[in-house]
Formats: sequence, structure tokens, C-alpha cells
Amino acid sequence: MEGCIFTDISGNGFELGNVNMPDAQGSDITADNRIASNHFYNVGAEFRGGIPIVVGYAQRTRVEHNQIDHVPYAAISMGWGGWPDKIKKPGVTNFSKENIVAYNLIFDLMLVLADGGGIYTQGITGGNLAEGEKVIGNVIHDQFASGHAIYTDNGSCNVTVSGNVIFRTNFDNWGSRHADYYDGQDGKSYDPLTIENNYWQQGDKDGITRNVTERGNRLINSLSEAPAEILDRAGIVDPVFRGVLKSSFDKPSAPEPPSRVAVAVGDGAAWVTWSPSVFEGGAAVESYTVTSSNGAHATISAADFRAYAYVKVPGLANGKGTTFTVTDRNANGSSVASMPSRAVTPSAQPVEQLGAPQKASALVGNGEVSIHFQAPPQKRGETPPVLGYAVTISPGGRKVIFNGRGAVGLDGTHTTFGVIDGLKAGETYTFGVAAVTPYGEGPATVTEPVVAQ
Repeated sequence: MEGCIFTDISGNGFELGNVNMPDAQGSDITADNRIASNHFYNVGAEFRGGIPIVVGYAQRTRVEHNQIDHVPYAAISMGWGGWPDKIKKPGVTNFSKENIVAYNLIFDLMLVLADGGGIYTQGITGGNLAEGEKVIGNVIHDQFASGHAIYTDNGSCNVTVSGNVIFRTNFDNWGSRHADYYDGQDGKSYDPLTIENNYWQQGDKDGITRNVTERGNRLINSLSEAPAEILDRAGIVDPVFRGVLKSSFDKPSAPEPPSRVAVAVGDGAAWVTWSPSVFEGGAAVESYTVTSSNGAHATISAADFRAYAYVKVPGLANGKGTTFTVTDRNANGSSVASMPSRAVTPSAQPVEQLGAPQKASALVGNGEVSIHFQAPPQKRGETPPVLGYAVTISPGGRKVIFNGRGAVGLDGTHTTFGVIDGLKAGETYTFGVAAVTPYGEGPATVTEPVVAQ
């Protein structure tokens, strides 16, 4: 299948293979199919768990050169029959082998649901890494909810993840390792995976841990730092099919409203965040407006929201319960209002200040480091919102601010990371990480010293 458009679909987009015949034989085996040069967007329009491309048990399937964007959940799902980590029993042995997910362009995903990713895989494929699943040369960026950009979920076995570009994907770039319960194993060994030569912000060290080999992965601090040959090859590149891109397909309309509106309050003000629209109405969203139930409002451009991930709404009455809605605007008009946030009560009373971030560490790359840490403990409604993180570099005192979706902690503890560049090879550095709230910087946690490469 190639050269098609999938949009305005209530559930899944394209499904190949089933998940109820793992031991199929002969003509019942799904094999030798190709899904290429298609455009998927606004899939899962009603049932938000819908996924654009779903492949169950299959052999020698190629999913390549597709563009997937503006979807509420994961983009590509491969395989089935996992869950051994949860039930401590073997995953389902099946006929799947030699499937390839390659050169797809995936962005603006996980806009509604969490615990997913750009490419999600589950279960065993093939009898070894050579026969197993290959995830190669994909470009994944701007994932809005928690999960992993490339998600090797329960029972994933014999998967090679190589040469992908992953950027601004909120939490971990890939995950994770799994205990081996296949073929009579007792969970004391681990399923083999290879994660190599990827370009990302994660910064894992080379090595073999729990039977997962990581090697040759490189840090990037912008998409432009990734090799042009990978960026240019991803997505719909065949000129015959370039016309399937949505700019020539959508009927112009206002966008649908944003979702997942979250809010934190202080003295006479609130800080509001949300997830962007899945359906944009044939034109890019240009701005957002937040309106409180008492009439106070604030507007932010789409570019600034992508950079900072929140807007401040001043002019609120202390002691009065308040809710917030969000609308968005494109060239065709404004959306209806989103569902309201939970009710919150601004207060002039001082709130409990945040402590220092936890478990801060620095992993070195080529002139760059990836800073990893956990947010300081937060109590909903009792501690100020995290608007970002300040990282102070020693020696020199240079300060870098991590903003954006992965750094804004308006409703809960999370793990995050960011990349700092401009370091001098051979010099030893430490990095102090502090949460930034409406009241300024909190106390810092300092990483162990590292030597820049």
C-alpha cells in the first residue's frame, strides 16, 4: 500500500495482520507486505487510543517513508504477545520475523494520551537479532506526553534500533529492558536488544546492560545537528507521492480545541498549560487564548507556547474558585473552548517552596552533555508550579534554562533531561540544577564532575 491519505478516522488507521493466530502456518501467515509513502494525521479522532499503523503478527513487513503527525497517541505499533514482565510468564511465541520500520517522519504525537511513543513494539520477533525487528533511520520529534519515542515494551526481544533521530520527546528517547521468560527462562536473564548509532538527547553510555547493547549513539541539541542524509531521507520522499501531504487535502476550518488543560495558582495569578489540537483544520495554529471563569484572559503565540509550554494569567481574585478554558486560532478562525480545567483557588498565602531536583547526573558527548534529573517533590495545590529548570555550569557560571513540555511540571513529579553544548574538550565540569518557579530559582542539586569530550 502506498500513496494514500488516512485522516478523520475514529480509531486505527491501517491494520495489517491479526493477534489471535500466533502459530499460523502456510497461507495463513501475513507476510511480504509494504506500507510506504502514506500520510496519516488526525487518526484516532474519536477513540483516542487509535494508532495510524498497527501491525500484528507478520513476517518481512516494511513500514517505510510514511509521514505521521497530529495524532492523539502512538504512531506505529508492531507485534504482540508480550507482557511477561507483568505476569511473570512467557510471552507468546509467534511466527513474526524480519519486519522493518524505516525512514518514517513522525511528529506532534501523543497529544492526548500517555504511555506510548512514536514507534511501539511488543513481543518476540524472530529467533535471534538477525531475524528480529529493525527500526532504522526514522525521525521522531515533538512528543507531548510521557512514554518513549521508540518504545520496546513488554516482551520485546531481538529488536535493533539504529540510525534514528529523536528530539523533543519529553521523557526517555527509548525504553526499555525486559526480563526473559521465553522458552522456560525464569526472568533472571534479559531479552536481547541493540540500540546503536542514534542521534538524540538521552546520552546513554556505551555498554551492555541486562543484555541490551548500546553503542555509537550521539547527543544533539537541535535537529540541525543530526546528519542531513537521515533528515532528508525520512518521510514521503518519492516525488510521485509528495502530493499526498495534507496541505492539499483539508477543507479549511477552525481547529478543534486543545485538551488536557492543567493549572497551578499563586497570588492573584495562574499558570496554565495544555496539549495542542490533534486536528488543525487545514492551517497551522497561530495562537492560543486562555480564559478564566472570572473573565481574566491571556494570549500566547503558538511558537512561544511550543518553546515555553505555559502562559501566565494575571488579574485573578484570591480566595475564589476558578476554572480555565483554552481556545486556539488558525487562519480560518477560532476553535470552541476546551473542556475546563479543575477548579483552583488563587491565594495570597505563601506556599511551601520547592526543594532541589533529585538524582541529577551529566552524561558526556562530543562537546555536549545530557543533563538528567528528577523534579523536586510536589504537592498539588501546595507547592508552586515548575516553569523550567536553570542549569549553572561550573567553571564559568554560564546558565542555561530548560523550558518546554518536558520541563514544565504543573501537575506532578517527572523525570526530564536536556542537552548543553559549547563545552571545552578535556575540561572538568559540574552542573547545578535548580527548579524555576514564579518565585525564582530554588536550591540546586550539583552533578558529579565529568570531563568533556
